[in-house]
Amino acid sequence: MRKYAEDRASAGARLATRERTCAMIEPTLLIVDDEPEVLDLLVRTLSDHHFRCLSASGLQQAKVYVETEDLDLVISDLALSDGSGLDLLKYIRCVRPSLPAIIVTGFPSISVAEEALRLGAFDLIEKPFDIAVLVEVVSEAVATRRQQVSSIREMLQVVERPAAFIDRR
Repeated sequence: MRKYAEDRASAGARLATRERTCAMIEPTLLIVDDEPEVLDLLVRTLSDHHFRCLSASGLQQAKVYVETEDLDLVISDLALSDGSGLDLLKYIRCVRPSLPAIIVTGFPSISVAEEALRLGAFDLIEKPFDIAVLVEVVSEAVATRRQQVSSIREMLQVVERPAAFIDRR
């Protein structure tokens, strides 16, 4: 029994260290926009705020990143040259349902906002946007995602624990 307790304590220490390490790693964002100037501005700005940024200029390239990268958040323009941000959002919900996404648009409408929120967008931001507001929304989305991941890890720890049986004879 003592060996088991030592193994559990060691496993708990490793998990705590892993969680602290994950908290220190820069969150990874995928930024999707077909306008190179906007894409560059977003990448530079968010990189300056300690986010690791990957960029895609279209829907197809973004889909590859969603499938292959460990992302914390996707930020996509609504209008892309080879599709739309809503198409990307639908794709994300199919392959990575818990991955948050923010849609950015220069042509806001009630119907677009309703559709984006119905598809599970974390937020819809209108162009031109205030950089401070964008950084705040991105930070909030990443914090929410990390909290969800942490909660899932805690639940898995509980499930992995062996049940304590009491002999009631």
